[in-house]
Amino acid sequence: MPNFTVEQIRDIMNDTKNIRSMSVIAHVDHGKSTLTDSLICKAGIISAKAAGDARFTDTRADEQERGVTIKSTGVSLYFEMDKEDGKGDQPHLINLIDSPGHVDFSSEVTAALRITDGALVVVDCIEGCAVQTETVLRQSLAERVKPTLFVNKVDRCILELQMEPEDMYNRFRKAVEDVNVIIATYQDKLMGEVLVEPSKGTVAFGSGLHGWGFNVERFAKIYAAKMGVDKDKMMNRLWGGSFSNAKKKVWTNVQQPEGVTEPLPRACCQFTMAPINQLMTSIMNGDEEKYQKMTGTLVKVAVKPKDGKDLPKLVEGLTKLSKSDLLVVCSTEESGKHIIAGCGELHVEICLKDLREEHAQCDFVMSDPVVSYRETVGGTSRPDMPVQVAQQAQPLVDFGRADGGRFVQGD
Repeated sequence: MPNFTVEQIRDIMNDTKNIRSMSVIAHVDHGKSTLTDSLICKAGIISAKAAGDARFTDTRADEQERGVTIKSTGVSLYFEMDKEDGKGDQPHLINLIDSPGHVDFSSEVTAALRITDGALVVVDCIEGCAVQTETVLRQSLAERVKPTLFVNKVDRCILELQMEPEDMYNRFRKAVEDVNVIIATYQDKLMGEVLVEPSKGTVAFGSGLHGWGFNVERFAKIYAAKMGVDKDKMMNRLWGGSFSNAKKKVWTNVQQPEGVTEPLPRACCQFTMAPINQLMTSIMNGDEEKYQKMTGTLVKVAVKPKDGKDLPKLVEGLTKLSKSDLLVVCSTEESGKHIIAGCGELHVEICLKDLREEHAQCDFVMSDPVVSYRETVGGTSRPDMPVQVAQQAQPLVDFGRADGGRFVQGD
């Protein structure tokens, strides 16, 4: 179901300052239509399981058959955004146009750019800036349409190529620099500054296929609040040649300063790339304990169909749900209970809604949410007074063993 109503769309059309018209432009097969699908999915127009395969904006039969966009197609989306001005979440109308990436249909790109006020340039981080990327980017600049950059297919760097954070950073930096080399050839005072910079929030990274993305500003907000520094200053530190010396608690632009035995990790890699890399790897490896620590409090609910004959639908729906959301875990206990585990009550609530309306399409009942708390032994206990028999507890060598506590003879 859409996350908006016709009335909301009609109302926001009168508030022109909150309307954005964007063209999605890129080289062929760099993921424009897949990314567009993910954005349409977030607006609730298509289901999560269909995103990426639906190619919603490829409305012609020959586009679906060939797997390429031939005609530019637009869609209106409703999103809410907090500009941190004290007004809270404000509605925005996004008119998004998915344009062709094939060189034979460049005229369609020009037509799309002439009715939009911004261009979302999509670059495959594996292939980098390609020939048609340069072509459509030059078209955008010629029409005086400011570009922003989305570095796509980051999931391939992590899962397929298993790259280290520093290697990922170098690849992303090259994609940004290649785009800026093209932009720098255009000098237009009317457009102002058009170079794309991660530290200025005009570059994002992510996976259109898996429906996630991030920019430097998102992480800067987290670390700025944690470290008590200005957000803009933190954004500059989270891209480029900044390094954090944890022992001396200082920032430096030298990777191996005097007195340091090993090179310091780049701040961008340490605080953004590495956490995302670890999170995705632990999820794909089924390391539940690790990714639970990274994704907050775990909330579980048990579900069962109201009608027993719908059990196969529910089981199939749980499988689809776990594939559509990497942060949800669906499992079956020995007792036969089907469990959904999420990152919080709101996350679980959304998962249950998606399960009922999209994935299983059957009615079911659920238990009350249960929050898992764990405690462990951090050291050896000592009796408070002389006794004949005392109990001693010590850390478990292996989780799940039952021989961590033992009785010992007192003095």
